[in-house]
Amino acid sequence: MMKLLIYVALSGKRGPGGSTKMEVAVRNKNGVCVLDLSGKIDMYNASDLKEYALRQTANESQLVIFNLDRVETIDSSGIGALVYVCNMMQKLGTSLVI
Repeated sequence: MMKLLIYVALSGKRGPGGSTKMEVAVRNKNGVCVLDLSGKIDMYNASDLKEYALRQTANESQLVIFNLDRVETIDSSGIGALVYVCNMMQKLGTSLVI
């Protein structure tokens, strides 16, 4: 099984604890888009996550999966971003699994 992985570093502003690096690996197959997230999802990169996730749905995936196995921490802004993306995908007719 071949997987196409595209690594994108989404770095927000520096927070009190230093860099707020988040990485995303994207896999697409048969109308399913899997976003493997790792690092920190917080107020410094939540807006980047929203924009990036919605851009990925432009490829007309019927199902988008957020894999959070390697996410170290997520704050309320990160959760808000996931809720926002979920609502937007519902409007576009795309299913989302977290």
